[in-house]
Amino acid sequence: MAFKDGIFFMCFVLAFKDVQLTAAIAVRDTTAASAPADPHIARTARTNAVDSLLDELRIADQSAGEPACAKVECPHKFHNTAAWTQLFGAWNGKRILLAGDSVIRQFFEVLECGSRALGGSFERSRVANVLWDSPFVMNTTGEPCVIDRPTTDFSGIQGRVSRVVVKTREHEFAVDLFFHYFMTDSCRAHCGGEAESEGCSLCADNIGDIATADGLAKWASGYDHAYVNMGHEVYIPSRDPGAKERLIQKTQALADAANRRGASAKMVFVEHPPQHFKDAERTGNYPGKLLMGRGVCTCDIANIDQQDVAINNREISSKMLQNGIKVARIWEILRTTGCKMHGNHGDCTHFAHWQGKVWEHVAASFAQAIL
Repeated sequence: MAFKDGIFFMCFVLAFKDVQLTAAIAVRDTTAASAPADPHIARTARTNAVDSLLDELRIADQSAGEPACAKVECPHKFHNTAAWTQLFGAWNGKRILLAGDSVIRQFFEVLECGSRALGGSFERSRVANVLWDSPFVMNTTGEPCVIDRPTTDFSGIQGRVSRVVVKTREHEFAVDLFFHYFMTDSCRAHCGGEAESEGCSLCADNIGDIATADGLAKWASGYDHAYVNMGHEVYIPSRDPGAKERLIQKTQALADAANRRGASAKMVFVEHPPQHFKDAERTGNYPGKLLMGRGVCTCDIANIDQQDVAINNREISSKMLQNGIKVARIWEILRTTGCKMHGNHGDCTHFAHWQGKVWEHVAASFAQAIL
């Protein structure tokens, strides 16, 4: 299905730019372009223009075009359809956003298995890159779905957006993935000396695409429900100097931005699932890059409640709830049973796509958070 009159790409530009209407919008909406000088009136006119174009982006026009992305392997273990029926019913006819790292991307991909379990169809493709600087949004329709991790500290990209369109006999909806690693306010610096020299505290701890709190909240405001997992912020050990304070500040920054953008009621914080690595402290924590691909998954984790992911999940969840943002509980569900459901190659963080029970738990949690 083709997009009508370039509506789709302009919609993304509108949804992200925060200062003024672009030239494309001015051509599209002369009323907004000639808005009064009063800043409040101008902002209201621009918001109305954004909402108008978002309303035109109907479900029927949300297929992102060719080439279609590779299908996910969905074995017979996806036979329990109750959770998928509940989730797809809650999402039916709506625009959904999933924002976060590879963990939330896995669920984005596994939606295909849920769709097939209900006898439906599934189309997945790339849509856009959200940039820090002009032109702010880059159309990537037709590019491969594989998203390689950037090799630089600052990629210039806030998030990489992909889309799935799900159709079953009873449901039809679109889900966008806003894929990123870290979050900040306006700081582009790596934590440490670089951030200190630039005087910014909400720095990024590692490489990858970095979203701003306001940019992510603005993006989320264009959806009916927005699920956010805070990316790799959740993996940072709280014992690192300043890490806990920075995590709380970033969480509050996102909550404040969501409130300003009218997205608080739409937003759901998604906990990261537990890790089950064999480590000396028996917390299940990731052992580090030196053991990448050679980790050992174990169920013998007596101190799993002191895992970095567990601690950070609790901190973020508490802060989100205080700010009127809902929480999708994932960690406790897989705390003990998940230790036998990870993939191969020593990866005790991600769960195998074919582990139907894992994703049924996640689907049920996503549905319960908004019902």
